[in-house]
Amino acid sequence: MRKSLTRTILGCTLLVFIFTMPFWVSALLGTTLIIFYKKYWEGVAIAFIFDLFYGASDSHVAHFGIVTISAMVLYMVAQFAREKLLRKYD
Repeated sequence: MRKSLTRTILGCTLLVFIFTMPFWVSALLGTTLIIFYKKYWEGVAIAFIFDLFYGASDSHVAHFGIVTISAMVLYMVAQFAREKLLRKYD
């Protein structure tokens, strides 16, 4: 229960950070959360919200912005690395 509560609080904090902090602070927190937590889809969803508010309105890459695509790639790399490391040291 405690880990899910911490995850929820950090997700809400990240959501507040994208509106109140500079880009690099929220990007650093989002990157850390995606790497630290297993299956942290909230980071990708919040990156999508970030692109909706601050992204270019004339995006031609499947209507996703660069922040959303970067978060998806980071998510996939983090999950792949986590799987390989856990398999190697298990």
